[in-house]
Amino acid sequence: MEYGDVFVRDPSSLAELNNTTEYVADSLLKIEESVNSYLEGVKTVLEEQKEAIKEKLDEAEEKLSDAEDDLSSCEASQKKDEDGNYTPSCNCERRAVESARREVEEWKRKYNEACRIVNETNNEIENYRDSGGLLSPPGGKYFIQYLSGEFTDKATESLRGCIDIINEYHEAPANEGGVLTEDIIENPNKTNDDKPLTDYEKAARFEGLSGKVIDKQAQNSRNIADANRVMKCQNCGRLKALCICGNVRKDMKIINTK
Repeated sequence: MEYGDVFVRDPSSLAELNNTTEYVADSLLKIEESVNSYLEGVKTVLEEQKEAIKEKLDEAEEKLSDAEDDLSSCEASQKKDEDGNYTPSCNCERRAVESARREVEEWKRKYNEACRIVNETNNEIENYRDSGGLLSPPGGKYFIQYLSGEFTDKATESLRGCIDIINEYHEAPANEGGVLTEDIIENPNKTNDDKPLTDYEKAARFEGLSGKVIDKQAQNSRNIADANRVMKCQNCGRLKALCICGNVRKDMKIINTK
């Protein structure tokens, strides 16, 4: 049926679009929760690794200090013989000091690198969680919340307005105004494809689009295995878009299509 400049092939699909939009918004919130939990886990692991490296550095510095003390004690006990040689030679102690110094330098390098990684990670997480300002846009966290909140509310409100108009059109008396007609106005460009999709066709299209999304995720993640790993619900194990756990979006307005 045609409404003005809009051709509505299946009025019930508008209700399904509304529900899908609501479910997508809810899925975004669940994804954001998972990302936030994941980032906290990353921070914890990196901090633990940095502290472990710091402990190794402290041990290496203590080992160097002991080696230097041994060398000092050895050199203090040296005596010069008739040939001008010093005994003991303290060569073993000197090698121990040199080895300990190299070990300290190596752990210092690793610790400085760990500090750099932790600082950069924390900065990126802060940028993701930044609420934004007059001159700077918000981070991903608040962008997701906007999409799943205010943006979705406006979209579904407008969509439900269209649905209400269509329902009013269908409920209006066919002979309003006292004029009856047997003429049927049809879309001249209508084809066999302009029929409502069956449940099987809808499922097939969803599976096809899901496959394309997964392939694109894999490409964007440089072929990392299991590109949807972070996108799975920790409770039911399903992809976030198919999660059957409780909804987290407030005031979801789902239209009954039965």
